[in-house]
Amino acid sequence: MAARYYAAGKEAARRTVAEAGIGISDVDVTVAPGTVMFPEDYTQDARESVLRRIPLGREGAPEDIARAVRFLVEEGGYVTGSVITVDGGKELGA
Repeated sequence: MAARYYAAGKEAARRTVAEAGIGISDVDVTVAPGTVMFPEDYTQDARESVLRRIPLGREGAPEDIARAVRFLVEEGGYVTGSVITVDGGKELGA
């Protein structure tokens, strides 16, 4: 059930960004992060439950998101109209 809400929320964010033309350049490219840095009050069981749904088996790090943004800024001149998902494969529905 939670995965359904996650997917719906992510799609709503993608549409909002697309409609507003928000991105890191004037060609509308958005970076959509997945699970990055659990809240401090997450129990170990809650963390493990989330990690089981991520094919790479780990939470993301801020550096994972920063690498995607850096690529788009430095070398992504031909990337446009895209949402770059950085979520360890979670969106694939593992």
